[in-house]
Amino acid sequence: FKRAQAQVPEAKLMIVGDGPELESMREFSGNLGLEKSVIFPGRVEYCEIPAFYGAGYAFIMTSTTEVKPLAILEAMAAGLPVVAISAAGSSDTVNQGSDGLLTDHNMDHFTEALLRILKNPDERNKLSAGARATSESYSIDHTAERLENLFERLIREKQNA
Repeated sequence: FKRAQAQVPEAKLMIVGDGPELESMREFSGNLGLEKSVIFPGRVEYCEIPAFYGAGYAFIMTSTTEVKPLAILEAMAAGLPVVAISAAGSSDTVNQGSDGLLTDHNMDHFTEALLRILKNPDERNKLSAGARATSESYSIDHTAERLENLFERLIREKQNA
């Protein structure tokens, strides 16, 4: 974030949640001179999370160990384009150039992807629309329809066997 903010000084980073590393993350951001640019609201109630997504301009995911990252899907539903490291979970959820940007595990490449969104409102808006569309494919209605179609196909196959 520090590298991106050097080029987009008005950018802010919000890290929502808490855990055993919260204090060390606060200290680290202070050591980098980012105490006024990194916001740590701490733990928030689940019902408040949409407001935090709504305050965002993009969603950043650097985890490489998520199986199916619910946070990415929630961010997409809020219309946030995603910048993530291409890894299990993110690479099968984010569609490169359609609803977000995936990078390898390289800080320069990740920063470049983030800057593409921060500096190009038209691209950010295109990715935002794509993110909303992608999130629809994970809606309850769409998922229930896929399950119903699967069950119907399996029943037909069993009857024809």
